[in-house]
Amino acid sequence: MTVDNFEIFTLPSGLQCVVRSFDGPCYCQLSINAGSRDDFAGYDGLAHFVEHTVFRGTERRSGWQINSRAEDVGGALNAYTSRETTVYYAITPTGQLPRALDLLADIVGHPSFPAVELDREKGIIHEEIKSDLDAPDEAIFDEMADLMYAGSRLSHNILGTYQSVEGMTRDCAAEFVRNLYTPSNMVLSCVADMPVAKMRRLIERYMNAIEVRPTIQKRIQAPPVERFEEIRDKGLSQCHTIMATRIFDCFDTRRYPMNLLRYYLGSGMNALLFRELREKRGYVYNVEAANNFYTDCGSFSIYFGSAHENEAKCRRLINNLLSHLAESPMKPTVFERLRRNFSGRREILNSAINKRTGNAGRELLRYGSVSSREQIAEIIGAITPEDLRACAEEIMKHGLSTLIYR
Repeated sequence: MTVDNFEIFTLPSGLQCVVRSFDGPCYCQLSINAGSRDDFAGYDGLAHFVEHTVFRGTERRSGWQINSRAEDVGGALNAYTSRETTVYYAITPTGQLPRALDLLADIVGHPSFPAVELDREKGIIHEEIKSDLDAPDEAIFDEMADLMYAGSRLSHNILGTYQSVEGMTRDCAAEFVRNLYTPSNMVLSCVADMPVAKMRRLIERYMNAIEVRPTIQKRIQAPPVERFEEIRDKGLSQCHTIMATRIFDCFDTRRYPMNLLRYYLGSGMNALLFRELREKRGYVYNVEAANNFYTDCGSFSIYFGSAHENEAKCRRLINNLLSHLAESPMKPTVFERLRRNFSGRREILNSAINKRTGNAGRELLRYGSVSSREQIAEIIGAITPEDLRACAEEIMKHGLSTLIYR
């Protein structure tokens, strides 16, 4: 199958691949359907811990050799963990695809988790946790997730806690990899300067090093939560506030108009909330809206930082703006300008080949297919002002919960 010059195929092992020939440096990404919601009970932060420690050594290489293998040719090897996904990627110069594939297959397929290195990595993650705790505009998002998804494994901090990280062992890390780092539970997306047929031969050669075994995964949906308002007195010079509500999951087609509404509200200097709260009134320095879509639920949120005396004013204004959007559809001229702006911005943000390659891999992992640019344009073109009004109504249906750091 071909989509936007990307070839999509599945290896006998079950590994799905989306690849493209392109004249330039090589970019390879392994997207794994395993994130912090898959952490074992009592081991909060395990997915993130594994993501860190696979770089510390494999059956063939030490941690130093892993990093040197990429950096000796000017390349880079890195990773990140989210609530449902872990992503590993390698960037290497032209002609170095075998090196990139070999490294990814080695760290994902054969990590050794040496004891000395695990202890060292625990200290590094402890410092990462401290860094987040020292930044209220970061920590508040983690606590809001705790509250919004209470009763499920979605709720806890991706990094874990000092105590949970300290309790990590080689055995639990190895079991996490054995259960979830399986070929049928991951997608390889790749762009390199060679014909696709040759890329496929190299992928088969190196990726076959990842053992084929069943995926063991069980996710429990977060139960509904009642609307809440929580205040944390932290002695801060500025108030940090998140207003949020639960919405539908990533498979709901309403995610497209919801993303357009989110963009209208809080993305860029011409966004509604930026204009109303910052430009017109000077209440905030920063305000943004966000959607988080997971496989069985989601959330919409608005974050802002303000002076203490302006916090309640901001919340009232946000509720009034959302209520107005929920009551009457946007004027056609305003809506068409928004859609044109959104489509253009989306094209610019996805113009880099590495970005498109990574996005294609994550989309294939989640949805089992990759949408073409024409399909996305058609979907965006079919959105109506009434769709946005209905999304605003969905947001306001149960009211926005609030978490305030002050």
